[in-house]
Amino acid sequence: MEIKELNEALVSATGDIKKSLETQATEVKSIKDNAETVATEIKSSVDVVATEIKSVDTRLTAMEVKANRSIEGQLMERKSAGEQFTSSAEFKSRQGFRTDHVELNQELITKDISNGAGSAGPLTTQYRNPTIFRDPNRQVLIRDLLTTIPVTDSAVEVMRELVFTNSAAPQAGELVAKAKSDITYSQETYVVQTMAHHVIASRQILADVPRLQAEIDNRLMYGLDLLSDSQLLLGDGTGNNLKGLLVDAAVPDLGASDAETGTVWVDFIRKAVTNLQLSNYQATAVVVSPADWEVLETSKGTDGHYIWATVPQGGEARMWRIPVVVSNGMPQGTFLMGDFAMGATIYDRQQKSVYTADQHADLFIKNGIAILAEERLAFAIERPSAFVKGTLTAAA
Repeated sequence: MEIKELNEALVSATGDIKKSLETQATEVKSIKDNAETVATEIKSSVDVVATEIKSVDTRLTAMEVKANRSIEGQLMERKSAGEQFTSSAEFKSRQGFRTDHVELNQELITKDISNGAGSAGPLTTQYRNPTIFRDPNRQVLIRDLLTTIPVTDSAVEVMRELVFTNSAAPQAGELVAKAKSDITYSQETYVVQTMAHHVIASRQILADVPRLQAEIDNRLMYGLDLLSDSQLLLGDGTGNNLKGLLVDAAVPDLGASDAETGTVWVDFIRKAVTNLQLSNYQATAVVVSPADWEVLETSKGTDGHYIWATVPQGGEARMWRIPVVVSNGMPQGTFLMGDFAMGATIYDRQQKSVYTADQHADLFIKNGIAILAEERLAFAIERPSAFVKGTLTAAA
């Protein structure tokens, strides 16, 4: 290689090195500039944080100063009630005083905490038991003993057999007329009657106590049960009343017992069993009042022993193998025995239902609601001879 070519190569290499150094210098300068920028930003952030800390410190100092009470331009440290008491002039001048009192800073103390009206009393509430307590329902209803048939008409017609003269006999011979029996009927019509009652309640109380309406509904339905018990036994048949089993003259009546002791009552009721058996009926129940059942159940023999059962174990509620139904619906001093399923029927036109409405009177503008329960039924005693009733003479 000639000197000229070497010189040119050296110049070219020198130029490349120079460019490389310049590039490095530029990059170093850029890094330095970036570092300075980052340092500036950090310093700025530190200054902001310092400013905020100073501001917070200033506010805390102001709050601390404000927390102290100022009296005549001087700051006073907040003292407790006990410190006020021991540092008072009265306490210092009369150590161990008895009846004197010290006026404390009323803004720093409160009244004794108690149930009083001036303390925490308004904050206390009474415990409310959510249970609605009511008297128990009657356990056994007279209608439970009877047959019920649903109907769709407003009246029921039945054919009641009055007299059956049985003249059945062997034929006296060929071409001789056979015996003739007689049966007499009467057509009886029983009108479907409406049994109902209602109560008025405010819309607000029903909304505030949701279970109250259900409770009202149940009580209204139970009221219909009590009414039906009364009507089925004692309805006089006038107006819109049913004719009850104890009122219907067609129901056989044994009259009154001829003695006042429970042992004789037992014999008297046994006579009713015979009457039913003579009419070809089998008694399904005998109904008595609680007071009369007590007399019967506590009846004693001549030697003082209980006839019915031993007191510790009790006994099944049966009399002469017939179930005893103790009902508050039965008047004291009366009993009723019968084949209830065969002897009488409830014709149910409309089962017990509950309705609510606010259109009655001025309930709408008073936010009132009428809650109504009703049922429609007719009661027919198709076979009066399936029952027998009697009077239990009261004890003197």
